[in-house]
Amino acid sequence: MALSEEYYIKLCIRKIEESFSFSNCNGLSQRNLSVLSTKIEEKTGVSLSLSTLKRIWKSEFKQIPQKATLDALAAILEYKDWQDFKERNHKKSNKIPSLKFLISIALLLLVGSTMYYIF
Repeated sequence: MALSEEYYIKLCIRKIEESFSFSNCNGLSQRNLSVLSTKIEEKTGVSLSLSTLKRIWKSEFKQIPQKATLDALAAILEYKDWQDFKERNHKKSNKIPSLKFLISIALLLLVGSTMYYIF
């Protein structure tokens, strides 16, 4: 099951808050967002407006933010781009075991129980 873009955006927000020690639990202050905007522009060359950052932090977007915006948010966390962020933060525990893996386990159980009866 693929995780939603909104999941990754919220994860990115949390990681940015942790990375920059923004500890306001009600979201970032105007000053924090201004500092973040400046740091993003210095690091990536992409200028994100305060209103864009506010919408992202309040999850007030009717559409997923533009790729360039997401790439800039990922870059501030030292990821290559948004896709890299998603790949490196993908929850592997949500995967369903493959059929090959399940057959291997069944065979091991069968062989093990057969060996038990032999000895």
